[in-house]
Amino acid sequence: MDPSQLVIHKELMMSNVSTQKLVSLSCNMLDFTFCEALHVAPALEIEMFNNTNKKLTIFFQLTKDTYSPDGIHPLSIFTVYPPTASIKPKQSFNFTVTFRPTKNFSYFFQYVQYFAIEYDKKLNMKLLAEAKRNKAGLSKLQHLKMS
Repeated sequence: MDPSQLVIHKELMMSNVSTQKLVSLSCNMLDFTFCEALHVAPALEIEMFNNTNKKLTIFFQLTKDTYSPDGIHPLSIFTVYPPTASIKPKQSFNFTVTFRPTKNFSYFFQYVQYFAIEYDKKLNMKLLAEAKRNKAGLSKLQHLKMS
């Protein structure tokens, strides 16, 4: 088997919490339990581990599940903050996830997608600027450098 195929298989088929993946998470699922409609639930954290020997930049992407209580300003049901961060090799970073349900006595589900790219200062700044201009998926962008 081609080594690159093995890496792709490992990344796609292994659990998100597996430390054998290039990027792993502290958990597969967050449960906000019962939350009152239109109120922000207590935030939960998810830790992301960079298991590589290179600095990575992570970009989170959520589907556009929003509601607009005033008909003008859309609010996200789920948010990830910060939506992007750079993680040094063999280090981790905590992301905060919030939830604001639109109605009571309902279940909400959200897939969260993230992209990990090798850190490149020029490329990262270009991607961040493009995302801000297009507002295509990454809202309230903040580029956070790990110290």
